[in-house]
Amino acid sequence: MKKLILIWILLSVTAARALIFPASGDPAFQSSDDGAAWKFQGEWVGTVGTPISPREFIAAAHVGGGVGDVLRFRGVEYPVVSFRDNFDLRICRVSTEFPEFVPLYELSDEAGKVLRVYGRGAGRGTELTANRIRYQTNYTSLKILGLKKREVEALFPTWIIQGQKVTAIVEIPYQVVAGWTWGSDYRLRWGSMKVLRTTGILVCPFEAGPVESCALANGDSSGGAFIFSDGEWKLAGVAYAVSDSGASYLDKGGLCVEGVCYPADSQIVQPSQSYFTRISANLQWIKSVISER
Repeated sequence: MKKLILIWILLSVTAARALIFPASGDPAFQSSDDGAAWKFQGEWVGTVGTPISPREFIAAAHVGGGVGDVLRFRGVEYPVVSFRDNFDLRICRVSTEFPEFVPLYELSDEAGKVLRVYGRGAGRGTELTANRIRYQTNYTSLKILGLKKREVEALFPTWIIQGQKVTAIVEIPYQVVAGWTWGSDYRLRWGSMKVLRTTGILVCPFEAGPVESCALANGDSSGGAFIFSDGEWKLAGVAYAVSDSGASYLDKGGLCVEGVCYPADSQIVQPSQSYFTRISANLQWIKSVISER
């Protein structure tokens, strides 16, 4: 069953390319050192690479890059001399040692935990609004309405009549901010998101939570996702993909997206989801590559 879920996800995703924040559309928002795992993020072929050993760094395989390319880390260029791939992970070996590298998160208990995430992507674009419906209940009577029961039933079939008492259910349309399109202005940013569930990947819904809450979008592939454990930040995932293309949605209810219209009064929240390749699920392979030196 897990394999089927993972296959479905792989067939329906878009490469991850930006951090989108509900709290702000300012291009400079969350674009400076957060004092956490920012120091472990290097620039790799326009995206991000993360040192995980004295001479290896990890990135998303789908962003490309290889032998002869360089990771720019803390102002120094590290040329790649070889690399190995597994799923969407690429481990690159460099010619000289890094001054520091991040430990790996080896536990498989990521569900429910908050990730600190990084991405070198586009900022927030145009605000998207959705039509919604809320229901208001009013109480009246047939006497006050001046109508007979059958007249009320004909005019208002959803109203409830019990003797003389009438429960009037009124639909009230309104609009909400449902998400944002992807903009431009690519730069390194940081944010946070909570892991909803895990398969071979970490799945994180777009939520309007703390000020740093965010979603992946255009340009964030390969960024690191970290969990704070035992007094230090550890790498738990590498940005892989998102569920939607062109925009990030807090809730699709009431929106028409690429010809598909979602019910305006849906009781189920339908947010965009961000996906990260899971370090713990690939731990044996990662350690085997590192040990080849």
